[in-house]
Amino acid sequence: MTTPSAALPAPDGGCSDRGRPGARPLLVGYGNSLRTDDGVGWHVARLLADDPALTGVDVLAVHQLTPELALDLHRASHAVLVAALAPDPSPAPPPPP
Repeated sequence: MTTPSAALPAPDGGCSDRGRPGARPLLVGYGNSLRTDDGVGWHVARLLADDPALTGVDVLAVHQLTPELALDLHRASHAVLVAALAPDPSPAPPPPP
């Protein structure tokens, strides 16, 4: 499993890695039980990190999406975000007729 990048942008203000040969796909699984998320995305990423079928894919498991992920997303050839939200146990009543 990779860790979020702490690298700085290129001196010209851009990022020279985008579109570079060898850019890798990125899978980010996220979930945060404090925000009623059931955490499935985080667990999916943890399980897929060691899956040999995903060799060549960078996998991150994080509790929430933060600005610090921007550089990793920018450098990726493709990105997949995995999350799940627990259903609302008390759906709103239908509107009056």
